[in-house]
Amino acid sequence: IGYDQVTVDSGATLTIEGPADIVMEDFFLGGGGSTIAFDTTNGPVRVFSAGDWEMLSNSNFTSTSDSAVDVQIFIAGDTTPGPDRATVSLASNGAIVGAIYAPNASLSLPSNFEIYGSVMAGELALASNSIIHFDEALLYDGDNGEREFVTLLWHPLGLED
Repeated sequence: IGYDQVTVDSGATLTIEGPADIVMEDFFLGGGGSTIAFDTTNGPVRVFSAGDWEMLSNSNFTSTSDSAVDVQIFIAGDTTPGPDRATVSLASNGAIVGAIYAPNASLSLPSNFEIYGSVMAGELALASNSIIHFDEALLYDGDNGEREFVTLLWHPLGLED
């Protein structure tokens, strides 16, 4: 299914039921309790976008799954280098379970936002108290358990008293 632009107004909920592949140019999630809900009960959801993503404060991502394998967001962005990159702006105080792949986009992760999965972006800005929890299930190809990717840079952070 393809759309030029998807807008979820304040207080509204957009539910995408899997299995689904959704293609769109731009995505806007208004504040004030708006929600995009991924129902992966019957299969994964993949979203493909060529433009900008904006999620205002007090808007939410929800998923029926606790695995990043089930929700994947691909943002192609502008493939020309420089300031014309597509932007991915996520609101503060939110969370998403999924993988975001935006190699040509500038992604801004605000304060108090958490990603349970992975993020790949052309540029990545992390604000205070933003957290990325890598989901190791993304290292494997499907249900057969064969490792598809390897971790090249990863180390646990120690907490000091």
